[in-house]
Amino acid sequence: MKTAFAFLFLLLSGRLAAQENFGSLSSNYMPTNSVHINPSSMLDAKTRLDINIVSAGVFVMNNIVYLENTSIAGLLSDRGYENPNFDIKLDRRKYHAYNRNFVQGPGFVFSQGDHAFGLSLGLKSFTHVRKIPGEVIRAVATLEVPEDRSVNGKNFSMTSMSYGEAKFSYAYTFLKKKRELFMGGISLNKYIPIQAAATKVREAKAEIVSDSLGYVFDMDADNVYLQADTFTFFSNFGVDLGFTYERMQSESYNHLPNSGKNNCRRNYYLYKIGVSLMDLGSLKFEEENVEYIGIKASDYNFTREEFSEDNINVLENLQGNALVTTDQSAAFVRKLNKVRLPSYVSLQGDYNAWNNKFYVNLTWVQRFPLSDKSLGVARSNSLSLTPRYESRLFEAALPLSLYEYTYPQIGLMLRFWFLTVGTDKLGSILFNSNMYGTDFYFALKIPIAYHPDCRDGKKDRFNYYPKKFRWRSKSCNGM
Repeated sequence: MKTAFAFLFLLLSGRLAAQENFGSLSSNYMPTNSVHINPSSMLDAKTRLDINIVSAGVFVMNNIVYLENTSIAGLLSDRGYENPNFDIKLDRRKYHAYNRNFVQGPGFVFSQGDHAFGLSLGLKSFTHVRKIPGEVIRAVATLEVPEDRSVNGKNFSMTSMSYGEAKFSYAYTFLKKKRELFMGGISLNKYIPIQAAATKVREAKAEIVSDSLGYVFDMDADNVYLQADTFTFFSNFGVDLGFTYERMQSESYNHLPNSGKNNCRRNYYLYKIGVSLMDLGSLKFEEENVEYIGIKASDYNFTREEFSEDNINVLENLQGNALVTTDQSAAFVRKLNKVRLPSYVSLQGDYNAWNNKFYVNLTWVQRFPLSDKSLGVARSNSLSLTPRYESRLFEAALPLSLYEYTYPQIGLMLRFWFLTVGTDKLGSILFNSNMYGTDFYFALKIPIAYHPDCRDGKKDRFNYYPKKFRWRSKSCNGM
């Protein structure tokens, strides 16, 4: 029974791909990635035009089910691929699961001088299982009677959503002061809802009277399914907001990156600090597309035989006792046709440790709280420390992160000019262990690093030093 339950859970959550892609989000050579953590980070990129051809990723993590002593490499080889051994962790107080997928199609970021703008087209999906009480999982997974003969739970949920997104971004350097730059950015997002589904349980109490008879004395749950069948241009918009402060190595008043002006001179930052508010918005479906089932049970007796394979008629019995309703006015969720996006606030810090090539990044992601009376997916919280080496043709990063501030992860990102591959969970791919999740992402891009007047400096032979300029190329004549 435990193996079947574990496989069913992974099958359902696997429908929906990288957590944060920490290895690539802070890169100065990939502004088509960094715009997804802070729209103002497009400015001062080391790539003048970054064209995304296709990129995709998958992240799944939970603390409920796991594959025993295995890895992705092992699953793809001859070692146990046909018969993976699922098991369930049964000693936790609360259970959760999180899954995020994305596919980004054609898009670009153009950054020159004080301005940057970009376009991103893609598909995203999320699943989040939140705060399921341990006794609920144990009762469902084992069908054993708890020692205290009761099962209690409050305010837990399972939600999934998928949608298309068109992101239009703009950033501007609005102040230059001595060796300081102040930049702001905004992304206007047009969302195209595809589907959403949610189960929200406000309260569930059950007492086992005997081995054969159970007694449910309170159950309040809303079940919603939403499917979009029309496209509406004048709704489903959202916004990302970002701000970045840079401390430069030299005077910034004439800093015009990726420009042919100033004889192609390039200044670099000593460090930068960013703050952003991301995915502010909701998906709104047409009210006629809401499918709702509410369970409002009180003082309802049930027998264990009602849950047997030979007599799966619990829902019919509940309906017969007027405990299941399709009347949307009975829902405790306020707006059944509205699903909030996984909004979050993020802080980013990036330190230029050596020769404008070796950096150390610190990124914090904190989700916004989600009301118990609203539908939506909550973003996973995370904290990451990422050392990286970057150059025009090669880049490597080693992100160290804490998923939900609790579970440590180590990743690896490699970029070979136009191809990027990475993971935030390297251990799950290479090393055998009890695998609770995995992660992988890739990107295929066309990077155009230099202004046409500055191509003679493409080998990056000259660097900046504090209070001192050096020319990229003696042949640059400016614009």
